Amino acid sequence: MNWLKLSVLLLIIGFSISSSYAALYFYNTQQLEEEVKYLKADVQNLSNNVTVVVLVNFGNGTISAKVVHFILSVELSAFNVTQLAFGDEISYEYYPEYGDVVITRIFDVSNDINSSCFWSLYINGLPSAAGALKSLVFNDYIVEWRYQKF
Repeated sequence: MNWLKLSVLLLIIGFSISSSYAALYFYNTQQLEEEVKYLKADVQNLSNNVTVVVLVNFGNGTISAKVVHFILSVELSAFNVTQLAFGDEISYEYYPEYGDVVITRIFDVSNDINSSCFWSLYINGLPSAAGALKSLVFNDYIVEWRYQKF
């Protein structure tokens, strides 16, 4: 009879230990799933964070720079980030026939037809192939406005 009681006791202890390990495994799995969910959300947020540098090169050795941080919810153009960076310090004219804008003034420097000096857009060091509204920007882009003679 002792042998039977000992066997039952060992079975009960074995089931208790197995149940404890199963519960611990289930709890740890649940915790890991929650952590993965939060990490995925963080990665999504990080992939939506965009940083763009906007430079204004006055052509005389003076450069003004602003770093613009935003969450990418819609596509932004070089014009949009320039407005975010310098706001009221820029003037522009919209040309509906082209669906784009021409920057006419940044700070106190305006386009000058007489001297053939104008504001020109460069994206990542290269002349922009499109206007400021049509040039989309992405993370780590450099938007540069150069005042130069043509």
